[in-house]
Amino acid sequence: MIPSHPLTRSLLRLALAALLAASVVATASAQTPERKVVEPAAGSPDEVVQRAMSAALDPNEEAGFEAYLALMHPDHKATRTAEQHIRKFSWKRFRKQVRDYLVADDKAPAGRPVFVVVRQDPESLGADDKKVRLFVRASANKRRELPTPIRLQREGDAGAWRITENSL
Repeated sequence: MIPSHPLTRSLLRLALAALLAASVVATASAQTPERKVVEPAAGSPDEVVQRAMSAALDPNEEAGFEAYLALMHPDHKATRTAEQHIRKFSWKRFRKQVRDYLVADDKAPAGRPVFVVVRQDPESLGADDKKVRLFVRASANKRRELPTPIRLQREGDAGAWRITENSL
């Protein structure tokens, strides 16, 4: 039964909001800890993101775009129109904002961008997992408070990880 008095309904809404907020905080703190990606495992989603960042940082924009396009899932670049869309929107924004996601690390090999993954969904990857989302912190831009996702999917049954959506 829902109370009819407006004040009672307002208090119930506030109590419900507090419970939901507590649930979100508890869920976030139960997730795996964030990790700084310096030298990722070959073939891992982290390595694909690092290679994409290197491409975006390439002073030769055309060479960088070709390297980035090679990391895209074939289903998402199957047509000339799809490639043009990637270049015009995803690539343009990514190239402009990539430095927002970089962190300094004296131990990093030259030319390897370092970044922080705040969350991964699913938290751990098995051989049967086909998709993953990595949430990357914009460490160099404090105006961006929420981590930004990049989605990857395996190419084929047990193939290499490839980018499907990039919001970085």
